[in-house]
Amino acid sequence: MTVLEVNNDDFPIPEFLTNMDVRAIGRGKWQLLAPLHYVTHIRGYPQIIALEIGYVSDLSSIPWWARSAIPVNDYHRWAGFVHDWLFDNQDLHDFSRLEVDCIFEEAMEIFPDLKEWRIALMYRAVRIGAGKNWRNNMSHSGR
Repeated sequence: MTVLEVNNDDFPIPEFLTNMDVRAIGRGKWQLLAPLHYVTHIRGYPQIIALEIGYVSDLSSIPWWARSAIPVNDYHRWAGFVHDWLFDNQDLHDFSRLEVDCIFEEAMEIFPDLKEWRIALMYRAVRIGAGKNWRNNMSHSGR
């Protein structure tokens, strides 16, 4: 299982439990070298999202025209990895698309160096631009 419910006392806040260890494997593609575990509270209680070694992501898809405002290599890449995994593996969890996008925002908010306006802009961008990718993944069964 890759999404686990856990005791609220053990995980009182959203947090990454592991460091992100990745390597470039091609233009814009990054592969996990170690598991990445994130605790979300999007439903009001903690759940661990566990990404396995070998998962490949583009980190965060930032259009070329927005890269002057949002650098490609920043803390949001952690949240981007989790967001991509949740999109790609809809058959392994029961989160809705809205919940997945909110998890992306929640994961960015734990990094104090990320500016609020950047978090808001990136959240809005996935709400507007990621719907087609969600619908194109047939494993989500209409959620």
